[in-house]
Amino acid sequence: MVLTLFQFIGGLCLFIYGMQMMSDGLRAAAGSALRTILSRATAGPVRGLFWGTILGLLAHSGAATTMTVSFVNAGLVSLGASLSLIYGANVGTAVAMQLFSLNLGLIAWGVVAIGYLIYAISRNPRLRHAGLALLGFGLIFVGMETVSAAITPYRDTMAPWLALIRGDTFGGRLLGIGVAAIISAILTSSGAMIGLCFTLINAGLLTSFDGFFPIIAGARIGTCAVALIASISMNCEARRSAASHLFFNIFNVALALLLYPLFRYGITATAADPLRQAANLHVMMMIVAAIPLLPFNKWVTAMLRKSIMPKALLPEPSHLSPDLLIRPERAIYATIHEIRRMAKLCSRNMIINGELMLHNRKEMRRALD
Repeated sequence: MVLTLFQFIGGLCLFIYGMQMMSDGLRAAAGSALRTILSRATAGPVRGLFWGTILGLLAHSGAATTMTVSFVNAGLVSLGASLSLIYGANVGTAVAMQLFSLNLGLIAWGVVAIGYLIYAISRNPRLRHAGLALLGFGLIFVGMETVSAAITPYRDTMAPWLALIRGDTFGGRLLGIGVAAIISAILTSSGAMIGLCFTLINAGLLTSFDGFFPIIAGARIGTCAVALIASISMNCEARRSAASHLFFNIFNVALALLLYPLFRYGITATAADPLRQAANLHVMMMIVAAIPLLPFNKWVTAMLRKSIMPKALLPEPSHLSPDLLIRPERAIYATIHEIRRMAKLCSRNMIINGELMLHNRKEMRRALD
């Protein structure tokens, strides 16, 4: 029993580590392209949603949202523009999780071997990071297979406990969502929770829509803790941006609860395999919530400013805009003001670094841009 517990924990840790490695590798391989993605978000809500989806594919929603919040804190992305990015990051994460629902356990070790060989042999930095991303991708499936092998012999023992989370009753759904949200917040990853859900489905412990719906819905709320914690020492607009992630996920979960019979009918019609149904549910929840919210970005922005730190002064925004390029004199004027603004940020960060040398406190480290 003890060895089985270690196998379960080790497999789960391997899964989380694989996700982090894949996300870090993709971000490093993309390099400055991530900054380009974030800068293009200001072009409009639809483009912001599109580029946010790309960002979510490269770095899962927790990391992608934290990056977006830090850019809002630095004044490089406005609060309104960050909303589309955050919606898109959630959609991109759901699309990425489709890959994890594929039965690739048989080739996982081959993917690990290829990823490591690329990393070990290549001298190109971006190719090496791509190899690390591929290695992490393989480790995700190795971890899932390890967890599945650990819990499969104990299906009959675990089944009564999982039966307490009953999606066929409203109270059971709320209980399951709450439990999944807490576990996801502890793991700081919705991907880890949803991956564990996929593993439970593979092991035969979750066999219906009612069983996996509360876990996926709760995982979406729990992942918001990452950006909320990161924004504690940031400015008011960054905190509002982090709160918009929570607002979006509460909205999509509430919408799914309200339209539960329609969601169940639609998802069960997309595939016969519960694993495919779970992955499709994740995507459907994100898209169905993002599309109706997109036209109301201005309203959501106003609501966030009224409800979160309403008396706080707005931080100085970035003075740069692509529209200024057609007027060289205005572009030069805006550049001067932007240099002054960035000099203030650098001065503030230098002061914080000096204080960190004397008192290394976590809240001060988070305050760095």
